[in-house]
Amino acid sequence: MHARTAENAAGRRPGKESGDNLVAKKPAAPKKAGLKANRYRIDAVDRALVLLDALAATPGANASQLAAQLGANRSLVFRLLSTLVGRGVAIKDEHNRYRLGPQVYYLGQQSEGNTALVDVTTDVLDRLLSETEENVYLMVRDGTAVRCVAARVSPQPIRLAPDVGTTGELHSGIVSRMLLAYAPADVQDDVLSNHLAEFAPAGMRSRAKVEALLVRIRAA
Repeated sequence: MHARTAENAAGRRPGKESGDNLVAKKPAAPKKAGLKANRYRIDAVDRALVLLDALAATPGANASQLAAQLGANRSLVFRLLSTLVGRGVAIKDEHNRYRLGPQVYYLGQQSEGNTALVDVTTDVLDRLLSETEENVYLMVRDGTAVRCVAARVSPQPIRLAPDVGTTGELHSGIVSRMLLAYAPADVQDDVLSNHLAEFAPAGMRSRAKVEALLVRIRAA
């Protein structure tokens, strides 16, 4: 009996390959009180979005490189990439390398233009840029991550600025500390229980000290 026939006879669905889950090799995150899993998640959509994140982080990668990065089956990654290319969300060059496509830019522009938070802070961002001539960012918390949703770039010749859409971790950076201070108790518990060493400098790595810092930030 051929290998494929044997697999099908054993109950394996045709075309179902190992590594179909793009995040299958990552260990499951510990469940925390108050942090609920999304039971309405559609796996196929989630896989495509994981792949988009990887493509944004490594523009110019080919299907094999993306598959290796995600610990996924190359055939699955190739099929997902082909779907994304067909929708204009990704583009493929003559060397079979992939980048984000123009549809992503369009969606980003639409999102920024239609986001109420961005709308109400536009004048503030513009004024801060005019007064300081420094980079100005509008950052929001997304679960235990931090995302840049709007930015004004300094006119100075030497500058560093994250792109709109850039994400980071809630346990890293000054902005993250402020956002964590106003985050719900379950989010604070998650960060302080799992990322205390990354969040705080060596001389402050006690939960009590960090919690006292968050209190001072809220009181400022």
